[in-house]
Amino acid sequence: MTLIRLIALALLFWLLYRLILNLLSKVRRSSASQSQEPAQEKMVRCERCDLHIPYRDAVEKNGRYFCCIEHQRATDNWKRDN
Repeated sequence: MTLIRLIALALLFWLLYRLILNLLSKVRRSSASQSQEPAQEKMVRCERCDLHIPYRDAVEKNGRYFCCIEHQRATDNWKRDN
C-alpha cells in the first residue's frame, strides 16, 4: 500500500511540475512576441528625390516633406530661379 501511495504522490508532483512549466513558457512566449512587434510608423516621400523616410526624420516646410535640409533649400532656390 505504501508503494502505491509513493507512486501516486510522485505522479502528482510530476503533473504539477509539467503544468507550471507549461504556464511559464506561455507567459514567456507572449511577452517575447509583444516586444518583437515592429511599431507601425508613418512614412513620407521627399519632394526632391522621392526617397521614403520616417515621418519623425523628415524636414517639413509648408506641408511638404524632405529627407534633409539641403533638399529643402535646393527646392526653395529652384523655385526662386524660375
